[in-house]
Amino acid sequence: AGRYSVAVFVKNPSAFASRRLAMAGEHILKTFLDAARAVMADAPASALAADVAVTMLQAQLVRELVAGTGLTDFRPGRQTWVVFAFELAEDIEPDFDIVVHAPAGFEVPSICDAHIGDGKVYSPVGSTATSLASHITQYILFPSGTSISCAGSGSVATISISPVVGGSRSTFPAVSGKMYLFRLSVTNPLSTPDVNEWSLRVDDEEFNGIRGFDLWAFRDTSVRTSNTAAGEVGVATVRFWSRTEVPGLYGARHGVIVVSMPVGFELQTNAAGACKGFSEGRGLRNSTGPVGALVTCERVSLWPSVLVLHNNLPGPLTLDMFEFEVEVRNPTLPTAALPWDLASFSSMPKTKDGMVPGDLLTNALMLDYAQISGFAANEKLLTFGVAPWPAGQQNSGTAVALRFALELSRGVQTGDAFIVRGPAEYRFQCDETGFQSQLLPRPVCSGSQAAFSFAEVNSSLLPVLVPVGSEHATILTFELGAVNPMTKPLRNSLEFVHCRGVGNNDTELLLGDDLCPKGAYVVASVQKDLWPIVPMIKDVQIGLLDQKVAAANQSSNVQLRFLLMSTGATKVRVRCFGMDFSACGAQLQGSEVRCSGTKDSAELTATGVQLPAGAGAGLIDLKIRSVKNPATAGPTSWGITTHGPDASGAEVVYDESEAHVGHRILEFAGLEPVKHCAPQYLLGPHVERNWYRSCSSRQPWYQQSGNKVVFRFLGFHRGEVMRGHQLLVQPPKGFSFPLSGAARQLASEPAAGLGSSEELAYKLAQVGTLPLDDPIPVLESTVLLINLTSYEPLASRFSIELTVNNPGVDPKVNLWRAMLLAPNLVPIYTNDGNWPGFELRGTFLQAGRTFLKSLVTSFPSETNVVRVTLALASDLSGANLQMKIVAPAGFIFESDCMPKNPDLLPTPSLTTAAWLSTCSGDVRVRNQARLNIPNVGTGGGFLSGGMTYATNLKITNAETFNESSTPMWELYTFRNNDNTRFMHFTTLESFPLDVLWAQVVPEVPKFSSSSQLLVSVQPMRDLGPHGQLIINAPTAFVLFCRLSPFFIKGNLPAGASCSGANNFAIVQLAGSDFLERGVVYQFSLRVTNPAQMKDAAAQWSIRLQTQERELVHETSQVASYALAPRAISRFAVAPVSAKMDLATWLRVQFKLETVLARASANLIQLHAPEGFRYSCANSQARNGFVLPSEAVLAGNLDQFTDLSLVLEPPAARGLEAYRNDGTTEDGRAMVDCAQPGVLGLVVDYTDLLTLGRYAFRVQVMNPSETPDLNVWTLQSYSDSQLIEQGATRGYEIVVSASPVVDGLLAPQQQLPLLVSKATHSSLRSVLWVVASAAILS
Repeated sequence: AGRYSVAVFVKNPSAFASRRLAMAGEHILKTFLDAARAVMADAPASALAADVAVTMLQAQLVRELVAGTGLTDFRPGRQTWVVFAFELAEDIEPDFDIVVHAPAGFEVPSICDAHIGDGKVYSPVGSTATSLASHITQYILFPSGTSISCAGSGSVATISISPVVGGSRSTFPAVSGKMYLFRLSVTNPLSTPDVNEWSLRVDDEEFNGIRGFDLWAFRDTSVRTSNTAAGEVGVATVRFWSRTEVPGLYGARHGVIVVSMPVGFELQTNAAGACKGFSEGRGLRNSTGPVGALVTCERVSLWPSVLVLHNNLPGPLTLDMFEFEVEVRNPTLPTAALPWDLASFSSMPKTKDGMVPGDLLTNALMLDYAQISGFAANEKLLTFGVAPWPAGQQNSGTAVALRFALELSRGVQTGDAFIVRGPAEYRFQCDETGFQSQLLPRPVCSGSQAAFSFAEVNSSLLPVLVPVGSEHATILTFELGAVNPMTKPLRNSLEFVHCRGVGNNDTELLLGDDLCPKGAYVVASVQKDLWPIVPMIKDVQIGLLDQKVAAANQSSNVQLRFLLMSTGATKVRVRCFGMDFSACGAQLQGSEVRCSGTKDSAELTATGVQLPAGAGAGLIDLKIRSVKNPATAGPTSWGITTHGPDASGAEVVYDESEAHVGHRILEFAGLEPVKHCAPQYLLGPHVERNWYRSCSSRQPWYQQSGNKVVFRFLGFHRGEVMRGHQLLVQPPKGFSFPLSGAARQLASEPAAGLGSSEELAYKLAQVGTLPLDDPIPVLESTVLLINLTSYEPLASRFSIELTVNNPGVDPKVNLWRAMLLAPNLVPIYTNDGNWPGFELRGTFLQAGRTFLKSLVTSFPSETNVVRVTLALASDLSGANLQMKIVAPAGFIFESDCMPKNPDLLPTPSLTTAAWLSTCSGDVRVRNQARLNIPNVGTGGGFLSGGMTYATNLKITNAETFNESSTPMWELYTFRNNDNTRFMHFTTLESFPLDVLWAQVVPEVPKFSSSSQLLVSVQPMRDLGPHGQLIINAPTAFVLFCRLSPFFIKGNLPAGASCSGANNFAIVQLAGSDFLERGVVYQFSLRVTNPAQMKDAAAQWSIRLQTQERELVHETSQVASYALAPRAISRFAVAPVSAKMDLATWLRVQFKLETVLARASANLIQLHAPEGFRYSCANSQARNGFVLPSEAVLAGNLDQFTDLSLVLEPPAARGLEAYRNDGTTEDGRAMVDCAQPGVLGLVVDYTDLLTLGRYAFRVQVMNPSETPDLNVWTLQSYSDSQLIEQGATRGYEIVVSASPVVDGLLAPQQQLPLLVSKATHSSLRSVLWVVASAAILS
């Protein structure tokens, strides 16, 4: 007996004879005591059936017309108008009811509000001013004069319709194709109903299945937690499908999503108020992944159970499924499951207290809303522990036993179950080998879950487990076997759950996402963080990077590739015993990372980036640069560990691997560094025979066969006996060795370990046939193997000379490898190819193939055309080929230096293009020019090696030319727009320039003094009438020559005149005068020396030009003279006879400014012009000394003291120091004539009483002609230091003697100005006229 309910599906009657008699009758219920229904139990009961309605033609909810009118509000819990339209099948009575059935959850107040309008204005779909567009014709209004009332109950509304004036109409008409409009006010549910359909009955016509509107509500919502125990912190995962876009940042506002948890739950935040677990879970995520860090999570300050997601993105959160995690502390005490509120807002809602929650449903900013079914908080097991066995670090793939110990909070009842859930990556073993317990039955296991079921177990068979808090509480222990997972668990925690009310199907215990099976509940639970799992790094590969360096103690680059198993690591620690990582740099996955290294290990940090892991992620590529190999030879052993922060920020190990064998370390074969020699040296005429002492290569030219290369080894320090060993040399790609004569030891540097023979035995081998490590692809595959046969070691330095054939192009990597191989050809020493080879260059063919020639003029500063003929020793190819020509300093190329007719060779033709297109002079460096070689199509330009090319170039000759320094031209070639590295080079000796010969000598070379300047000039061109000779002295010299005493014409034409000012003087020829080329002209003018000499290297210039100032001949390289604070003055010489080739006595006079002290070794030297000889030289050659009394006579000149009186005397006769009457006590010649043209006189002292004036006579042999530089110089020395000097004009050598007065030429008798060339065919110049005696004295 009792109350029961049953639902039965029935089919309504199909039709009635009359709509007005459409009564459905009664439903009768009978009960029986037997299956045959023979014995009735209770008396039958009946209930009237619902009236059967007629199907209405059509009905609908009107949506489009009311959009934007404000009538509708689709937000959950809000009041809204619902607008209906219906079409009747037949006319009905004027008084009728409209019954509206709303979907479950909608509410209609008991006194409800409905509206049909006044029959004129379409206010049911708007306001009193609403009218319909002309094309909308399917809707009509209720007739005017119609009254309406509404009564509601739950989700049903009954609207009564009748005429305002009874009997005013007989029917309510059905209008074909037209639908009547009305609206009803309802309150929305909190979520869209699962069956979202409305039904409408008008009188006896009914229409079902009217599709309702979707509420602005979240769908597919859920909230789950990782820990349901009371008072514990779990990670709550909230999921929802958003129906309305949540705005992004607009102005100062942005959209938000608010989650309000039941009271007692507490959001966990950091110090800044941000939600814990949010960013660690990658923030807010949609169906494609994280939406970005601009969506943030925070707790509302006054409400610890309310969190807010702020959308600071520039755009909205679109319609999609979303998910996020936060850490939430469960209520302190167990609680039932209560709903969570979820709402979105167009901007942050405010209340008078500052923030939400308030009443979420009444806030006008709300967009979507939902109530999410929450979870219950159950008791926590207070005593629980689990530990691995064996203990210690747990590596992936190893067997482990999980040992449990716990005390229950409640006793065990029939229908209970214990469920253990480990991390998803574990696999529990519940067979007899994996499970052990004295109290529990064997569990059912599936993956990382194990269930102990007590369903349908008699109470007498239940284990006696005394709960905690009771006396003698049972400590329950058991053990589950497992294999540590291969990857680090994503959520590394284990959960133990005590369930009650479970079913009898053990397999259902492990189904579903809930803690307990459906229908059961949690008695108590506990969650425990497990120990970390360190997975094994897989597929480890270790090798050297190019350039492969395996030598001990050498800097190397290493590559490690490996597969990680665990995500989350941000650092890699690499270990290799003996390897020094102190200076390391690194790339991880192609990007630079920080490398912090020490001896034996290095740590690499990828800032802000997690290392990819898993088979799908591929191998990690780690390149470590600048590590120093161990000092001991042998294989290397490597270990790798990855680590980084876990979810809590603590540093943990993620993956690890040990004892991986890497590259093998060899002994280092050291070589002296390469010695580069400039092409200028190697191509020069003075290359030393032992060039190898300063150069590593003798002929580093492209395509050069037989180039000599010297290797200088530092020795093999272990002292191996060399017999049987092989010395390997491997050049860069492109180089080759000849079949014979490729290796020898230097004869000047023999090494016992190489044997006694200069030639070394060798063979060529392919590197692939030798047991070497990975080949170096940038080196040549053919290597040179030198067979060592000596029983001596090579522990000290030794050298070998190799002969190689150079390539025609630069090697890609110019490095050479040298190794010492054991007799079994296994390497024991290597230089790892770290010897940077010599730089290859091109050169030009010589021996008359490359030269230049002046075509127009050889005079300075004149426009010239030079012809350059060249032949390259190797090809030149590439884009934008250029040739640079550097002339000696002073030459000037025109800006367009190619003549109109450059006379190119090869000659251009219809089939042969011109090899040269333009010549451009450098406007900054005027002695340089660029020759541009045209490109041929897209292949660039090309000059063939060995072919002769030639062109003419325009140039201005230099002003100066020093032939003694051998001025050189330089030729360079360039390609590919690279002007920093030339391809070919050579030097060419310049053609000489006929520079004007000139000299200047002052009589008194003293600061600030004035004296005559002796000038000599030899023009190479004639200078005609009115021509000018311009003298330009360095700054601060002053020239004066306007007055005749200060301009002595010498052998200049008689009509010559001179004017000067400052450092400038002009000698002007008269209209009948001229200067003849090849003649040396000598004259003098007054010069005042500067007070100080600022530029000792300053030079004088002399220019010959026509009256129209056209250049005839010039020089700007006349050497200046040195000045001193003191100088010899009043210096003059006068012969008894000036006849050529005659011995004559010469009177010499001078004045010294510096006193020569007796304590010093004093010397006066008289330098005669070229060609003069002192007669005393014969006596000195014959006797070994000169008697002063015979060679140096008294001067006999008034106001001048005889120098013979102050000559240093010899030692007294009889003393040991006495040698002869011509030698001083200290062994010096009193009169020294040994040096041709130089007379040396040893002076004992001078004094102030003589005013420094001295004179003497000496015999000289006149030359056969007057010297070009007819100047006598006198110098005084003290202790070998030059004290003073002076100069004077010489006398003219004549054919016959002239009358003399007291040894001086009579002033009234002038010698002839010129000596005819016919008289002396060897005479090269016009001779000086000796000045008058008055001027000399």
